[in-house]
Amino acid sequence: MTKTSLLLTLAACATVAARADNVFQFGLFAPGDMQLINSSADIKGVRLDIIWGENKNVSGLDLGFVNSTTGNFAGVGLGLVNTVDHNAKGLQWSALYSSTGGDFTGWQSAIFNHIQGDAGVIQTGLVNFTEGKFRGFQLAGLYNHSAKAVTGLQIGLVNNAESVKGLQLGLVNLTEDLKGLQIGLANYIESADKAKFLPFVNWKF
Repeated sequence: MTKTSLLLTLAACATVAARADNVFQFGLFAPGDMQLINSSADIKGVRLDIIWGENKNVSGLDLGFVNSTTGNFAGVGLGLVNTVDHNAKGLQWSALYSSTGGDFTGWQSAIFNHIQGDAGVIQTGLVNFTEGKFRGFQLAGLYNHSAKAVTGLQIGLVNNAESVKGLQLGLVNLTEDLKGLQIGLANYIESADKAKFLPFVNWKF
């Protein structure tokens, strides 16, 4: 057997093994079906995406330019863009955009972060959005937003939440109800009995 034949045989065996256990995914562009394992399959191991990779459920290490998971994700996702349609746990670190369509537990970091469900998380970026309940720490260069209750800490230029149990620290802090403290240039508590707006410090316990 020539050296070229041997290499081709080994490559074929590696491909069969990867397909059998779905422990390794290599893809160029999922919409063009240019990846080793079909996008409807699960990956448990390592996924390497050159341009755009997509699979159903992914657990393990996810590396690429655009990483798309149409089911659930658990592990470490590193890329320019990371999107998960359902629940996620672990690390979701992106240069531009991180998104989870369900609940998220772990650390989400990007220029723009979005969690559709509840979050028990550290969220760091320029802009952070959470549509469900948030428990943890939001740190934003510009804007933190939680459509429901926050338990923990918001630090940003502007912080906005339905309710806060903890601390808001920023230039502008906004909430409908507070059990804790606001520190900033402008602080607003909709449910405050007396002063709804106070400069520098506002509180309600």
